[in-house]
Amino acid sequence: MISFIYEGVKYIRYDDCWCDEHYMTAPLCVQSVLDRQYADSLDLKEYDSEELLKLADEFKKNQSYHLAIRYYYEVIRRVDIGDCSYIYPRLSACYRKVGRAREAIELMTFLKNKFGVQSISAVLLTSVAAAYCDLLEYDNALKCANRAYVLMGKRTSPELSLVYRRINSNMKTK
Repeated sequence: MISFIYEGVKYIRYDDCWCDEHYMTAPLCVQSVLDRQYADSLDLKEYDSEELLKLADEFKKNQSYHLAIRYYYEVIRRVDIGDCSYIYPRLSACYRKVGRAREAIELMTFLKNKFGVQSISAVLLTSVAAAYCDLLEYDNALKCANRAYVLMGKRTSPELSLVYRRINSNMKTK
């Protein structure tokens, strides 16, 4: 059982989040601090890529986005590029959550230039379209959203629908 003491309270890592001794979930700001302590205590050499991915996903779930970014990159360094396609949308989402939407876009540009258009998934395009919305670049957002729509077989996901809603509501006000 993993535990840390923060501000005089003992917290236990239980079911991928932090709880106090009474199993009450810690506030997200406390979970973020505990996640940082936990991450700093780990020897990454002892973990395989699947375990690191699970940790990154846990950090993302707890809104410890900087840690999630760090761990996603560690996974990317360890696996073949073909095995990374499912990681990039997660990484892109974390960039957006920490206010680094431009880096989410640059990630897609890097992948496209290095590995070709086939390396870009509909899920990544959806995340990048949302990043363009964050930057108020709705024309570019629409291009990415439309490409994602085509890659999904002209169907939408709930996430893509939300992006289209953001685009449409903001393009009407222009």
